[in-house]
Amino acid sequence: VAHRQSSAARHLGMAFWRPRPPGRPARLASLALVLLARPLGLNFAKLADPVTRVTKSHAAPSKLEDVLQLPEIDLFPVEEPERVEVDDYHSLPRYFDRKHLLNFFKARPLELMSRWADILGKLGPAYSKWQAEEDLPVEQHTRGAVLRDALSDLGPIFVKIGQTLSQRPDLIGDEAANALKKLQQQNTAFPDNVAFRIILEDLGHTGPLTPGGFTAPGGDPLGAPLFAHFEESPVAAASLGQVYRATTLDGHDVAVKVQRPGALRQVALDWTCWALGLSVLDIYWGGSTEVAKCADEVATGVFKELDYHNEAANAELFLRKHRFLPFVTAPHWLPELSGKRGETRVLTLEWVKGRPLEQITDPAERAQMVDMAVEACVSSLVFTGFVHADPHEGNLLLTDDGRLAFLDFGLMGTVEPEIMEGFAAGIQHLLSEDWLALARVFQDVGFIPRPQDGGFQKVLDPTARVFEYAPCTDAEFAAALEEQMRLEDGGLSRFGAIATGLTKLSSRYHMSTPPYIILFIRTFLTLEGI
Repeated sequence: VAHRQSSAARHLGMAFWRPRPPGRPARLASLALVLLARPLGLNFAKLADPVTRVTKSHAAPSKLEDVLQLPEIDLFPVEEPERVEVDDYHSLPRYFDRKHLLNFFKARPLELMSRWADILGKLGPAYSKWQAEEDLPVEQHTRGAVLRDALSDLGPIFVKIGQTLSQRPDLIGDEAANALKKLQQQNTAFPDNVAFRIILEDLGHTGPLTPGGFTAPGGDPLGAPLFAHFEESPVAAASLGQVYRATTLDGHDVAVKVQRPGALRQVALDWTCWALGLSVLDIYWGGSTEVAKCADEVATGVFKELDYHNEAANAELFLRKHRFLPFVTAPHWLPELSGKRGETRVLTLEWVKGRPLEQITDPAERAQMVDMAVEACVSSLVFTGFVHADPHEGNLLLTDDGRLAFLDFGLMGTVEPEIMEGFAAGIQHLLSEDWLALARVFQDVGFIPRPQDGGFQKVLDPTARVFEYAPCTDAEFAAALEEQMRLEDGGLSRFGAIATGLTKLSSRYHMSTPPYIILFIRTFLTLEGI
C-alpha cells in the first residue's frame, strides 16, 4: 500500500515535498500543501519516498511570513488525532460532525487533492471565459452558460452558490443570471432506473413500482404495485435530488423526492475542501476571522438537507408557526411512502397545484406573489424566528387558489429572540435614519464587535494584511455609517446594498460576520433578487 501511495504521489507531481534549497517558489509550493494539511493533521510525508522525505520538526507557525522563511517544513502532525475506523462514505452520519469528517478525510489526502484539482479545473476555464467576454456586447455573452455548466458539474455546494447568484442580475448581469436560473430546477438528472431502484429499496417494496412497471433486481414483477402511476422522468432535478410526480393507490397526486446518489459523499468532501481553503485564508488574515465557523454553519444546514425526515418536520413546523398568515401554505408529507428515519433517500409529499414566478405573466399576479413572499419572510425573521433559507423561484409557487406555497424545507434557519428584536429595531432605525442607534443595533446582533470599554473601533492601517484597531467616537462611526449608506444605490432600502455598505466599512472600522447570518444573507439576497 505504501509503495502504491508513493508511486501515485510521484505521478501527481509531488516531488517538491523532498528537501531542496529554500528558494521562494519551492517554499510557496510547500506552503500551499502544508497549510491545507495542518487543519486535518494530514501526514503527506507518508506519500513521499521514505528515503528522502523531510524529517526535521518545526512548531506550527503563527504567521504566514514565518512559514515562508522555513527552509524545511515538517509534514508530520505533532500529535496524531484519534482515528475513526470507517469502511466507506455510507458510514458517515447524515448530520454535520466536524471531528468525524476531519478524521475520515485525514486518511484520504489524495481524494482531497483530486477534488481541489477538479474544482480548479472547472472554475478556471469559466473564469477565463468570463474575463474574455467582459468587453463584448451583452448579446454575444455565453459566459453565464459556461459558469452554469461548471457549477452543475461540481455538485450540490456549488449549485447552491449558483442558485443564489441567479437572483442577482445586478451583480452578474442578466445573461448570466438567466443562465444560472436553470440550476433551480434543471440540473442534470441521474438515471430514472437508479431513482426507481432507490425508491423500492428504501421503502422495502419487493413488487413493481407501478402495475407492470419497474421491478428491482430480485423483486417480484407480479407482486402488488407501490403506486398507481409514476412519471417516467422527473419534473425537477435539483442539486441534492430530483422530484417525480406520482399517483398513490388511493388516487392522490404526490411528489416523490429521491436523493441523488453520492450526495452525502459530495457534500462531505466539498465541506472539507472549503474548510482547508478557509483555514489558509484565516492564517493569512492573522487568525482573527470566523470564516471556519461560517463554513461550519453552512455545512450544518446542507447536511440537514440530506435528512428527509428533518425536512418533513420543518415543513410541518413552518406551517404551524406561520398559520397567522392565511396565504402561506406548504405540502404535507406521507410518512408511509417515505423511508426510515436517519437513512432515508426518499420523501413523499402531497402535490401542490400552482405556478412558479417565471410562468406568471400578469403583472398584478406577479406583484401579489412577491408581496406575499416578502411579508412571509420578514415575518419569519422578526416574529416567528423560523426562516426558509432557500426561497429561490423554484421553491415558491402561486397556488391555484391564490396562496403562496413554500417548497423544499431542507435548509432552514432559526433566529434567537434577542436577534429578532435587534433586526426589528434595525429596520426602524434605518427607516428613521437614526444612524447611531442603528450602529448600536449592529453591535447587538454581532455585526460590529463591542470592545470591553464600549464604543467602536477604527482600523489604524487599512493597507496592512492584519488589521490593528483603535477606539473612535460614537459620532465618528455614526457619521461614517451614514455616509456609506447614502453612497450605496438603495442603501436606505435594499438589503444587498446594506450588506455591501457594511463590507466596505470593514476596511476602515472593526466589523465582523457572525456565523448565524450566513443562511439569512442567502434568504434575503435571493428574495430581493426576486
